[in-house]
Amino acid sequence: MATGVHGPHCVERELSLRHWTLHLYTYTARLLINGEEYMIRPGCATVNPPYVETVYHFEQKSRHLCAHFDPRLFNRIIRRELGDSPMHIRQKLRHKPPE
Repeated sequence: MATGVHGPHCVERELSLRHWTLHLYTYTARLLINGEEYMIRPGCATVNPPYVETVYHFEQKSRHLCAHFDPRLFNRIIRRELGDSPMHIRQKLRHKPPE
């Protein structure tokens, strides 16, 4: 898992050719998935398979947790402890990764 930081006031496109993507959001933004519009809000999550174009419209500085993975490579369940409360997840998102 990694922390992604984007924005403010920008549009970003993502197209994964090999990996599924999982994103856990802490912000509000407009999202297009294969041309279909969705509004994301704090607490939302998306899981997209490969070859799905995702377009993010960021209005503010936006931080989220993300994982890109290929489920065919796993022969066992992978678990990442995020904590037992939404506040704990928010604290992990506020942690700045080393640059």
